[in-house]
Amino acid sequence: MNRYEMRIHRDAFVPLRYNNNFYLKNVETYDGHLFNGFIESINTRLSDWNERPTLEDVNLRLSSISNCYLFYHKNFNVPIGWGMVFYFIYI
Repeated sequence: MNRYEMRIHRDAFVPLRYNNNFYLKNVETYDGHLFNGFIESINTRLSDWNERPTLEDVNLRLSSISNCYLFYHKNFNVPIGWGMVFYFIYI
């Protein structure tokens, strides 16, 4: 398995400006209603993507060592984006 890592030198690092219109919530356990909208949108807009995630996939990932960040905008009560985080342990 190939592993890629990106690094940036501290002299070249430019911090991102914080925008308080958006915020993140960390999700570590499965709650289907949080992900229904995403899965429905993926199924509709990316129907030709054979390996698109399902609710079952999300449940399996969150039942393991992965977690998810949901992106919110202050004017919406539902998440507008998501990102899965996978932890790899090398022994």
